[in-house]
Amino acid sequence: GGTGALTLEGCTFESIAVLQPSLGNHVGVFYITGGFDVNVRDSIFDRLSSSTTSAQYAGAFFHARDRGYMFERNIVRNISEKALIIGGNSSGSTTVRNCLFYNINADTWAAIGGYNTTFNVYDCTFDNCSAAFSTDNGGTFGTFYNCSVSHGGALNKYTLSNRLILKSVNVYNTPMSNVDAVASSGLTTYDPLYANRAGEDFRLRVVSPLVDIGSN
Repeated sequence: GGTGALTLEGCTFESIAVLQPSLGNHVGVFYITGGFDVNVRDSIFDRLSSSTTSAQYAGAFFHARDRGYMFERNIVRNISEKALIIGGNSSGSTTVRNCLFYNINADTWAAIGGYNTTFNVYDCTFDNCSAAFSTDNGGTFGTFYNCSVSHGGALNKYTLSNRLILKSVNVYNTPMSNVDAVASSGLTTYDPLYANRAGEDFRLRVVSPLVDIGSN
């Protein structure tokens, strides 16, 4: 609570478990309320798990309430979580930029989502995620720019299709569901040809069809 600023930079968080299932919705490894300016960058979140009983917007592993935040150049991997990974609540716009999300367990509600908030997602890779995004019935909107989504369970877990817009996004081996097709543009479905997906190297090969395909 309160006001101020929180910056996490160059940090590694791994093998962290939240074990109390009775905590319900408003919990997380990081749950920040009030007027904090939050910046998370150049960090790794690995092997995080939670047994919270709620798979809803407010039970995110990283959650900022009442204020948007910046989440950039981070790696989020090997997550077993029964709610969102990155959540937002109420006012503010959250920006997610140049991040990698992979091996997000099927129990996870989605990698990104929230309640009554806006997400702008730039230049991110989502691989083997149960869902890249989750809207809700409270006014959450998301726009993905120049992203790659591959080998996933869903693009948008929720059924409100007008709440997710894709701009120059490649979707491969992932159901193209619940997307605003009218507002979206530049959609492709190529195999991204990662350098070594099995070895967790998600750089693009020189011959990848995604090289220089985005629009800035």
